Amino acid sequence: MSNAKGEELAIGYNKIANQYYIDRSKAGATGFSNKFAGRHPGPRLATGPAAALTLLFDAASVEVFADDGLTTMTEIFFVSQPLTTLKIRAKNGVTFDALTYASLAGTVK
Repeated sequence: MSNAKGEELAIGYNKIANQYYIDRSKAGATGFSNKFAGRHPGPRLATGPAAALTLLFDAASVEVFADDGLTTMTEIFFVSQPLTTLKIRAKNGVTFDALTYASLAGTVK
C-alpha cells in the first residue's frame, strides 16, 4: 500500500527464510523509536506450497492472517495521508487462485 507522498507499507514472503513480513520503514513517522521502523518477520508454519492470506487494513494498522491463521501479524503505522494505492507483485511461478477486495463503509457508533 502506498500514497502520493511516497509513503508505503510492504507485506511479503521471504521464501529463503520461510517467513512472512511487514515492512513499515517507509510508512510515515518512525523517528520516535529506533525499533519501530524496519521489516518485522513472522514464521511460515504451514508446509504446503499454497499460501492463503487475509489482510485487513485501516487508517493506521494492518493485520495479516496467513495459512488459515497459523501465522498472524499486526502492525501500526503513522502515515501523513491515507494509503490509497495497492500493488501486488509476484516472482515467476507464483499464481493467484483468487483475489477478493472488500471495503467497509460507514463508521462505528
